[in-house]
Amino acid sequence: MDIKKILSKFSGFSNLNFLATQVVEGQISGLHPSPFHGFSSEFAEHKTYNIGDNLKHVDWKLYGKTDKLFIKKFQDETNLRCHFILDTSSSMYYPKAQNTKNSFNKVGYSCLTIAYLMELLKKQRDRFGLSLFNEDCDFFAPERGNQRHFMNLLEMLEKTSLEIPKLQKTDIGSHLHKVSQKLQKRSMVVLFSDLMHPKKDLEAFFEGINHLRHQQNEVIIFHTLDTQTEIDFQLGDEPKKLIDLETNESLTLFPDEYQKSYQEQTKQWLKEIKTTALKHKISYYHTDIQKDFYKTITTFLNVREKNSK
Repeated sequence: MDIKKILSKFSGFSNLNFLATQVVEGQISGLHPSPFHGFSSEFAEHKTYNIGDNLKHVDWKLYGKTDKLFIKKFQDETNLRCHFILDTSSSMYYPKAQNTKNSFNKVGYSCLTIAYLMELLKKQRDRFGLSLFNEDCDFFAPERGNQRHFMNLLEMLEKTSLEIPKLQKTDIGSHLHKVSQKLQKRSMVVLFSDLMHPKKDLEAFFEGINHLRHQQNEVIIFHTLDTQTEIDFQLGDEPKKLIDLETNESLTLFPDEYQKSYQEQTKQWLKEIKTTALKHKISYYHTDIQKDFYKTITTFLNVREKNSK
């Protein structure tokens, strides 16, 4: 299914539920093993008993027939707990005046991705929750799997994607610690952020990530950016007034005079984040909001599917 054809029917995110449903219907038919795995009671196969295995999973009927101990393995397809964390600081609303048809700002792209994944999880009868944060924790919903919960979270995502941003910075490290304390069971935690923070805040960010990992949560980062302007600094050769969306400070300059230096520093910044993420066994995805959404999400799901085999 062509995401662009779907998006062309809408002027905004008022039909986020329908959009996410349509994309999932087009994608899910091509996936056999679930790209997400939890713990279910559906029996899958046997494995030989080893000392230390839980005796409650021994197949005693098979033992009676073979005089050998085998453990029941269960198919990992349901009861996954997934918690989405969305950065709603002012920088995530760049570029301005977006989220119409096939053009997004960072928060809009993230909201659509979360809606898609929630739809997929709902179809698998899994549980999902959502946190929104900037300087404070604006919203927290624990993991549930019913339709009412799904619609409530969609409504929150739609509202968030259409909001006019205030001057809001990010206290990402503090929020990750709070989420760690609120998660009741081991979960897959999926974070959407541009990580546009000072170095000391990034250090606090990875401390929060370590807190999540220490509790045996799987962590996935969608590093959401507008690559053309924020990474490549392609702003033309005319003078531009650049405004910090989180502080409202401004700077006027000729972008082409600073492009090379900017690119070198940004490349180093990205390398540091990715290297640190991999070091802590975190799945990292550099997400360009100018790229086709369908290709981005398909790549992610295919990687998940491949790793699950």
